[in-house]
Amino acid sequence: MRLPNWLVPAATGLAGLVAGLLLAHVSVPVEPEPAPVAVFPGATASSPTAPSAALVTLDDLRRVVREELAAQPRSAGAPTGGDPALEGSTATSVAEQNQAATQARAVLDAALSRRSWSDADRETLHSQFTIMSPAQRDEWLQQYAQAVNQGRLIPDSEQPPF
Repeated sequence: MRLPNWLVPAATGLAGLVAGLLLAHVSVPVEPEPAPVAVFPGATASSPTAPSAALVTLDDLRRVVREELAAQPRSAGAPTGGDPALEGSTATSVAEQNQAATQARAVLDAALSRRSWSDADRETLHSQFTIMSPAQRDEWLQQYAQAVNQGRLIPDSEQPPF
């Protein structure tokens, strides 16, 4: 007795369907997504489904900068009480400011490649940040905030980025 030509492909298809159904019932553990990181000490990330809770705006960063500068001890040599490099930027040349901005961007690029902003990055950036012009600092802060908001950069601490 000879089997019909359609029987072998049909039996193979049926066996594949049964194997697929059996495999579908096997549960595969899936790693949960990491919880959003609060960038500021007072901020909290309410839930992973609400990404706007961890968003950082440029205004938030500016506010933190002002608070940190105001919290620094005042030196006797500075009558205005602030860091002269952050206030005027007149003591440095444009070439020095551009070089500092380039180095600050390199620090950010390196952190983006690691997807992590560490205390070492912050310390490295601080010397460059004080030399940069206010416009360059604003541009850098905007790039940093966008990277954090988009999840391309995760701060390792609650310290400001500089």
